[in-house]
Amino acid sequence: MSILDFFQPNLVQMAVNYAAPLLIGAMGELLLERSGMLDVSLEGKMALGASVGFLVYYFTGQVIFGLLAAMIVVAIL
Repeated sequence: MSILDFFQPNLVQMAVNYAAPLLIGAMGELLLERSGMLDVSLEGKMALGASVGFLVYYFTGQVIFGLLAAMIVVAIL
Protein backbone atom coordinates (compact mmCIF):
# COMPACT_ATOMS: atom_id res chain seq x y z
CA MET A 1 0.00 0.00 0.00
CA SER A 2 1.46 3.30 -1.05
CA ILE A 3 0.55 6.85 -0.19
CA LEU A 4 -1.09 7.25 -3.59
CA ASP A 5 -3.79 4.75 -2.60
CA PHE A 6 -5.29 7.33 -0.25
CA PHE A 7 -5.82 9.96 -2.95
CA GLN A 8 -9.03 9.63 -4.87
CA PRO A 9 -9.47 11.22 -8.31
CA ASN A 10 -12.35 13.32 -7.02
CA LEU A 11 -10.74 14.30 -3.70
CA VAL A 12 -10.92 18.04 -4.35
CA GLN A 13 -14.57 17.81 -5.39
CA MET A 14 -15.42 15.85 -2.25
CA ALA A 15 -13.57 18.37 -0.07
CA VAL A 16 -15.47 21.29 -1.60
CA ASN A 17 -18.80 19.49 -1.23
CA TYR A 18 -18.23 18.68 2.43
CA ALA A 19 -16.85 22.13 3.25
CA ALA A 20 -19.62 24.11 1.53
CA PRO A 21 -21.86 24.49 4.63
CA LEU A 22 -18.91 25.67 6.69
CA LEU A 23 -17.91 28.13 3.98
CA ILE A 24 -21.43 29.56 3.87
CA GLY A 25 -21.40 29.94 7.66
CA ALA A 26 -17.97 31.56 7.55
CA MET A 27 -19.15 34.08 4.95
CA GLY A 28 -22.15 34.93 7.11
CA GLU A 29 -19.90 35.39 10.14
CA LEU A 30 -17.63 37.62 8.07
CA LEU A 31 -20.55 39.88 7.19
CA LEU A 32 -21.64 39.98 10.84
CA GLU A 33 -18.16 40.95 12.01
CA ARG A 34 -17.94 43.67 9.38
CA SER A 35 -21.19 45.15 10.70
CA GLY A 36 -19.83 45.26 14.25
CA MET A 37 -21.49 42.17 15.73
CA LEU A 38 -19.65 39.10 16.98
CA ASP A 39 -21.31 35.68 17.04
CA VAL A 40 -18.93 33.01 18.30
CA SER A 41 -21.63 30.33 18.53
CA LEU A 42 -22.25 30.03 14.80
CA GLU A 43 -20.89 26.49 14.42
CA GLY A 44 -22.83 25.37 17.48
CA LYS A 45 -26.04 26.75 16.03
CA MET A 46 -25.37 24.93 12.77
CA ALA A 47 -24.71 21.65 14.59
CA LEU A 48 -27.79 22.00 16.80
CA GLY A 49 -30.00 22.83 13.83
CA ALA A 50 -28.71 19.84 11.89
CA SER A 51 -29.21 17.51 14.86
CA VAL A 52 -32.74 18.69 15.61
CA GLY A 53 -33.68 18.64 11.94
CA PHE A 54 -32.46 15.08 11.57
CA LEU A 55 -34.23 13.88 14.72
CA VAL A 56 -37.54 15.45 13.73
CA TYR A 57 -37.25 13.99 10.24
CA TYR A 58 -36.35 10.58 11.67
CA PHE A 59 -39.36 10.44 13.96
CA THR A 60 -41.94 12.05 11.64
CA GLY A 61 -40.69 10.95 8.21
CA GLN A 62 -41.43 14.40 6.78
CA VAL A 63 -38.55 16.48 5.44
CA ILE A 64 -40.45 19.75 5.74
CA PHE A 65 -41.04 19.20 9.45
CA GLY A 66 -37.33 18.58 9.96
CA LEU A 67 -36.43 21.77 8.11
CA LEU A 68 -38.98 23.83 10.01
CA ALA A 69 -37.86 22.43 13.37
CA ALA A 70 -34.21 23.20 12.58
CA MET A 71 -35.06 26.77 11.57
CA ILE A 72 -37.19 27.35 14.65
CA VAL A 73 -34.59 25.99 17.05
CA VAL A 74 -31.79 28.10 15.56
CA ALA A 75 -34.03 31.19 15.46
CA ILE A 76 -34.80 30.78 19.17
CA LEU A 77 -31.11 30.79 20.00
